[in-house]
Amino acid sequence: MKKAALIIILVIAGAYLIGNSDTIASFASTVAQGAIIPLVIAIIVMLLRYLTQAFSYKASFEAVGFKRTTLWSNTVLIYSLVFINTFCMFGGATGVAFIVDDAHRKGADLAPPPPVPSFPRSASSPPFWLSLSSVSWPCLLAVR
Repeated sequence: MKKAALIIILVIAGAYLIGNSDTIASFASTVAQGAIIPLVIAIIVMLLRYLTQAFSYKASFEAVGFKRTTLWSNTVLIYSLVFINTFCMFGGATGVAFIVDDAHRKGADLAPPPPVPSFPRSASSPPFWLSLSSVSWPCLLAVR
């Protein structure tokens, strides 16, 4: 069944590429006229970004005691998250649900954490507006 689906996908991809060969050739000639070095640097930076993110996911999973992820599975997870957050824009909630589902499929224990006791706010803790980052300020001002 998987072979048949793969063959169908390859046939469709091949037909698409053949049908759009003039567009692909036009894109290639446009890229050839531009500066290649910034394009290559941008590709390398994006690949390093995703690789760094995969390492941070691996460290995050290990921090909660789930050690059955690999760098490759985290990279696939990141590209899946980019895709799902692009087409299902709900403030990143779909990506979080996707991470939880992926961890559950790999055997992670999804038991709720023990309750954290709430402490009264002390005089030494900063007010709410001081804890906002510089990125949060425009969002807060736009809501008001």
